[in-house]
Amino acid sequence: MLPADVTEIDRTLKALFLDITKRKLRGQRVTRPTARLREVCQLLFFGDRAIQDYPWYMALAHEPEFFRGTLQVQAGLDAVGLNYQAPAEYVPFMAATVWSTAKLFELADTASWFVPSAGLIYKLLATDLRGAVVGDVRLPLPAFYVELPGGLVRIYNRKTGVHEVGALLVAHGEVTGDEVIPYEPVKRGPRLFISMLGEANENSRDVTDDAISYFSISLRDETADIETAMREDTYRDKNPSNPEHLARLSAGERMERDGYIGEVAVPWLEFEQRVVRLVVNLCLYLGAEGSDTRHIHEARIAKLRAKPKRSKTDSATLARLRDDRIYEVGTSIRVDPHIEAHVRRGGKGLELAYRVLVRGHWRNQACGTGRQEHRRIWIHPHVRGSDLPTKIVGHSYEVGE
Repeated sequence: MLPADVTEIDRTLKALFLDITKRKLRGQRVTRPTARLREVCQLLFFGDRAIQDYPWYMALAHEPEFFRGTLQVQAGLDAVGLNYQAPAEYVPFMAATVWSTAKLFELADTASWFVPSAGLIYKLLATDLRGAVVGDVRLPLPAFYVELPGGLVRIYNRKTGVHEVGALLVAHGEVTGDEVIPYEPVKRGPRLFISMLGEANENSRDVTDDAISYFSISLRDETADIETAMREDTYRDKNPSNPEHLARLSAGERMERDGYIGEVAVPWLEFEQRVVRLVVNLCLYLGAEGSDTRHIHEARIAKLRAKPKRSKTDSATLARLRDDRIYEVGTSIRVDPHIEAHVRRGGKGLELAYRVLVRGHWRNQACGTGRQEHRRIWIHPHVRGSDLPTKIVGHSYEVGE
């Protein structure tokens, strides 16, 4: 639950700083407590206003009170030399981060996390969206986090260098046309918003000195092939050969440098598309029959529920565990070293012989009486010729009937 007053906010922030510091000293990941710290700080901007009033973050950016408050914060950062953005960049950046954070609490008092296994992540990154259309994209919630394996995705910040992305914040929004967006031309209609949350690195002043990059794609044409819609929307709205457009882009969406996946630097537009594929493939997986998803405390919750009599402590513990909205996904899927190498090395793979990586894809499988019904099934990526050593170069497809 979000802090209710200034005293509680101060206490919450201090506790989070202490928790993050202790975790860092123990060499543990700080992805979730750092995200919580962002939530508390960013929602100080938002207060008690209803998120339904702001279907897209630029609607919030144009609210006079938010606009003035953001400029005051920017002035404070300017005074101590911590800001490098013009107002036209900083206001939409703050609006995007506050809006997406507020979306997390549209349905519940705590944010939801999906934690895919490393094996699932690598397979999803090696899965094309061939055969899937925009209308197949169904987010499990209005907004949620996706926790990433350590060292897989990195982004660049011009002040502090390269930051590891610990999580993605995914949200659904809609451009209604009421917003005036002179420097951020996007299509009207529903959009998928993705924010990459880079954690503090060795050059950071403290745990709040992180890196954030965000972008969005149109979901307006539900019949469009996802791969095609993604390429057209991304390249048209973020054309690297158009200096005038680059000058209009907000700071979070400016192409500063390459992104990094595994050991390879990836041109920014391709990097965005790979991240989108990961998110969309995860959503398709979550909605597919037989997906492996479980609450992180499933076993403890079941044990407490099974007690014929529960003490007050048990009831309090049960409530706390339920509020911990963290879901492990694909725990039964193990890491395939060949697929991991393909992803982390940009498709170059291992020194094997005559092996070929068959990329994953989605098949619209006919089923039911007279095969009149259809269901989406995932054809997993895999290595063909596992007993033959060769490099994995390029990829091929297995085509079903």
